[in-house]
Amino acid sequence: MIAVGNDGQFRALCQALGEPDLGTDDRFAANAGRVANRDQLGPILSALTAPLTMAALMQRLEQAGVPCGPVNTVDQVFAEPQAVARGLTVEQTRPDLNAPVRTVASPIRMDGAPLVSDRPPPALGEHTDAVLARYGKPDRA
Repeated sequence: MIAVGNDGQFRALCQALGEPDLGTDDRFAANAGRVANRDQLGPILSALTAPLTMAALMQRLEQAGVPCGPVNTVDQVFAEPQAVARGLTVEQTRPDLNAPVRTVASPIRMDGAPLVSDRPPPALGEHTDAVLARYGKPDRA
């Protein structure tokens, strides 16, 4: 994920991708132009980033001061060193499953104590009838 929040960061992104002229292109130099020309800009940025591995791209962007971060798979989330160090893996049981459900705990701490939910994530449709009934629609039809 690349989080370009201002025009300077966009110029830094373009420099890091080896296309400094893109950062001063009238269509994209200012945020309003990037928004108006999003359909043109997206494919250009995709073509510039596609040949790079995630690690190589992140290294370039971090060196350029462009906010970025990986979009992890579920397995990568649980293996992330910071998540492991902070104990963010939560396992909860559900009666309809044979194995515990692994979720990521909230990283927020209140007075040093973690926020923990005592309920596992619901099964698909588990609360549908109750929600529909609350809004006067007693069945799913």
